[in-house]
Amino acid sequence: MRTRAIVGQLLLESIGAGERRHRRRRRDVLRQRWDLSGLAEMAQFHGISSAVYLHMKDREYRDVSAVHELRASYHAAVQRHLFTLRDIPFLTEALATLPAPWLVIKGPVLSEVVYRRPDLRAYTDLDLVVPGPFLGEALSLLEGAGCRVIDDDWRLMREMMRGELQVLLPSGTLVDLHWHLLSHGRLRRSFDISMEGLFARRRSVVLGKNQVETLGPVDTLIHLAAHGCFAGGNRLLWMKDIEQCVVHETFSWDAVIDRAHEWSVGLVVGSLLARVSRLFPVDVPKEVLDELAPDTSWRLLVAALDRMAPIERATGRRSPSRMVARATRRDARSSFLELSRRATAWVKEGVPTGLPIGPSDRLRPAAGPTSSSEKGRTEERIAFLDAVARDAVA
Repeated sequence: MRTRAIVGQLLLESIGAGERRHRRRRRDVLRQRWDLSGLAEMAQFHGISSAVYLHMKDREYRDVSAVHELRASYHAAVQRHLFTLRDIPFLTEALATLPAPWLVIKGPVLSEVVYRRPDLRAYTDLDLVVPGPFLGEALSLLEGAGCRVIDDDWRLMREMMRGELQVLLPSGTLVDLHWHLLSHGRLRRSFDISMEGLFARRRSVVLGKNQVETLGPVDTLIHLAAHGCFAGGNRLLWMKDIEQCVVHETFSWDAVIDRAHEWSVGLVVGSLLARVSRLFPVDVPKEVLDELAPDTSWRLLVAALDRMAPIERATGRRSPSRMVARATRRDARSSFLELSRRATAWVKEGVPTGLPIGPSDRLRPAAGPTSSSEKGRTEERIAFLDAVARDAVA
């Protein structure tokens, strides 16, 4: 446990976090040569290998293998970002005739615009968003340009009403093509996110030499909080994303409060902002947190779990903290009900090492066998795209 605590402290130092927590007992973990075994693996899980490498590269450390591994991750991340920037003109040309706007979100936008230093924020794929009624046309244009759809179980996607699917570009870049910010249909129905308003508030940004459209500043912050929360809230990268958005983006807290309530994600945003304010020296006014989540019971639960199991020690295994984050809904009452459902599922499954996500969030087999014929797959694809178009305008 002591090794994990020291590694966790170094992870926090690398991203400029933990000052408030460790200011009375701060240690220079590199100068004192603590055992940092597992550092590279923890940095990789938390998505901050680049930041840890830059923090360590000019300092003496006895385990040079860890530095070499982090260096390899850093250069791979930089290379991936450059390849992604190279793919933007291809996508711009491929989607030139799409009669609707399309957005680039997360990945390169965070690296270039929010972090303002492209080598700090690593990512593995490129996220695009198109309006639901135009998803089929966007897919056809991409396929006509040589792209290949990876997800082809159209019946399963229709059953789950997946908000995204994967497309492989000719360059090898993996694209997550979204028609909604939330991937799971059941989760989407718990909130009131307006995709039409999101597209109306889009803005233009520059990625390398390319101009693309992305979410507005307020929508960016709220999306980062929602994504981090529903993904488990247990990676430092997601907290750093929110902190960098608060520091570098221009918005008013009143606008954040209004948008969060409009989308019914006040508790989601408030919980993650409270966690970020405990990790980083950022000024998130208490009255903002109180406006976002007036019932403090859920925030108190999250804060207690943060003390019991600090996020920097998370390893990716199932945990109460992860389950609580994923159970967060529009208010404390519905969140506790969802938490109870997940806890009940855990007890029934008898998993002794942690708390599972819950059976409804896993990819379940489709109601019947997926058609193996070309005609059958085409019909299932059309049925899915038609269902998306109807859902998007409902």
